[in-house]
Amino acid sequence: MPVEVYPIVLLTGLAVGVAGWQIARCARSPDVIWDKKNNPTPWNNIEPGTQYKLWNIGGTFDKTYKRDRL
Repeated sequence: MPVEVYPIVLLTGLAVGVAGWQIARCARSPDVIWDKKNNPTPWNNIEPGTQYKLWNIGGTFDKTYKRDRL
């Protein structure tokens, strides 16, 4: 493999990894409904003081949002 291909392979692998992480993070967010029968509105189950965003400027929260199951 020529040396010129290494940066392309590295950046493509990095982009695929970041895209996979973002898809997994969005799938676990409270905005996504996976089970309409048992939990039709998962965003209503978030308690006050829980951080569910990726990046929050100037806010301090006691806990972060974790989805128990998809």
